[in-house]
Amino acid sequence: MRSYDVLHTDEQTVLLRAMTPVSEGHRANRASGTPPDLPARMQGGWLHTELMASNEQLSQFTDELAAAGIPSRVQSLTQSRDSNELLTDRQQEFITEAVKRGL
Repeated sequence: MRSYDVLHTDEQTVLLRAMTPVSEGHRANRASGTPPDLPARMQGGWLHTELMASNEQLSQFTDELAAAGIPSRVQSLTQSRDSNELLTDRQQEFITEAVKRGL
């Protein structure tokens, strides 16, 4: 950690802003195209964050973490109910073109 600032403290929480070198975890995020939703939280030695990703991206992300020797655990998965998010862009393009052509 290069530096940090304490932004807030109370009886249960300490909020820090930390300046760190690019981590292997961040490299895994970038390689899989799954930027984390921030802020993330550290608890019990684990960094907790949420990702919005396809199954393929999640698989690639966990593979990247494993390759870097970073232990990880998926705590929960939620499937989108928005039908536009169920298809890849290419699949959506295919369906749209098929509908236009009456197929």
